[in-house]
Amino acid sequence: NKETEITDREKESVWQQTVEKVQEGLPTGETATKLFGTALLEVTETAARIGVNNLSALLWLERRLYGQIQKAMKGVLGKDLDLQFVPAV
Repeated sequence: NKETEITDREKESVWQQTVEKVQEGLPTGETATKLFGTALLEVTETAARIGVNNLSALLWLERRLYGQIQKAMKGVLGKDLDLQFVPAV
């Protein structure tokens, strides 16, 4: 479905906007550190896959920032998505 496919450049832009929205509402430092090296890998109709470069950051993001990231991404893309954090290759 061409309508739902987004380019790598669009993914970078969506992720950058999402990260900025998340960081607006949270203290800097640990949040920025955990988000460093993350990337939006894939977006489907129902889910977004986010690559994370280390396991402790992946677990921290799932536990602590899932809701904030989901809300920020909805603000950027206009739809609710399930987030899937995966180890970056």
